[in-house]
Amino acid sequence: MSHLTTAQERLKTLRLLESAHYLPILVKEAESNDMSYLSFLNSISEYEQKRREEKLLERRLKWVDFPSHKTLDEFNLDEQQSLSRKQLNQLKE
Repeated sequence: MSHLTTAQERLKTLRLLESAHYLPILVKEAESNDMSYLSFLNSISEYEQKRREEKLLERRLKWVDFPSHKTLDEFNLDEQQSLSRKQLNQLKE
């Protein structure tokens, strides 16, 4: 069993499933960028956190069962005269 496979299995055991699947790519990026160990560890934890947040949002959107999914980027200001571009940009922030 390779070190990469062992690391992936340990990540899965720790329930870091997203990082386990993405680990080969993270390792290649770390090697090509000469990352320090701490930077590499941060990139793994950052990736795991980002994916968990994305999956949580996906589950919540599925749970509420909206007829369609819209973002503020898709909002048509021409259809809503009471909202200015500045207000929309503040909402985006």
